[in-house]
Amino acid sequence: MDALFKSDGNFWSIGAGVTAPLFQGGTLWFKREAALEGYQQAQATYRQTVLSAFAQVADTLRGLEHDAETLQAQSQAFKTAEEALHLIQANYQAGIVIYLQLLIANEQYHQARIGYLQAQAQRLQDTVALYLSLGGGWQDAADDIPDTTANPDPQKKIMP
Repeated sequence: MDALFKSDGNFWSIGAGVTAPLFQGGTLWFKREAALEGYQQAQATYRQTVLSAFAQVADTLRGLEHDAETLQAQSQAFKTAEEALHLIQANYQAGIVIYLQLLIANEQYHQARIGYLQAQAQRLQDTVALYLSLGGGWQDAADDIPDTTANPDPQKKIMP
């Protein structure tokens, strides 16, 4: 019992070790609150990132739908201009129309073809944008493929 009240006794050192973190003037509570706020901020940032990703995918899908309609219309215009050019060419060979009408039909055909090709290019660009908005990552896969064209032995010549 004498050892209990001595200054080097283990009982008194345990009490001081247990109570020390409790008397920090609320620092632990404020650290906890800061950690909770940081967690909520990270959660809100994640939620915003997911929502913007969904919005980007939706916008890209809407663009692809519009591109499909445009491509259909340009395809129809191209076919119509091609048929008109063939008819004008046949009429020109028959001597029914003048050369100026043939030139106009030819210009309309080429304009329709340019419009069709532009619509195709736009659709392909929006398809790539869809892949990217869905997460991309496919460009990193090319880095994992080994280069089979490299010469592993510099002493040997590679025949072309």
